[in-house]
Amino acid sequence: MLVINNLTMVILVAVFVEAIVEWVKDIARSEFMWTKILGYVVGLIILYLLDLDIFIILGLEPAVPFLGTVILAFIVGRGANYAHDILERINLWRKTVSST
Repeated sequence: MLVINNLTMVILVAVFVEAIVEWVKDIARSEFMWTKILGYVVGLIILYLLDLDIFIILGLEPAVPFLGTVILAFIVGRGANYAHDILERINLWRKTVSST
């Protein structure tokens, strides 16, 4: 069973915030980055249709339904390499949490 304490939740939120801030920072650097926005929108639609929510995947009960899907769309919208790196961090985090 995955046990989550406040410290591990803070680390998880920090990973999500980093993903969102980097995404927004990339958008702000350019006049209009339609490919990034399109990637986010397409990712959000697919994630919604597949009913994928990062919090549910991690075994958490989200207070706001759909929030995990929106956050996951930021990660997926950045591309496969970025999503892979973030998911590796989450898997490492899960292993650390489950071993304590």
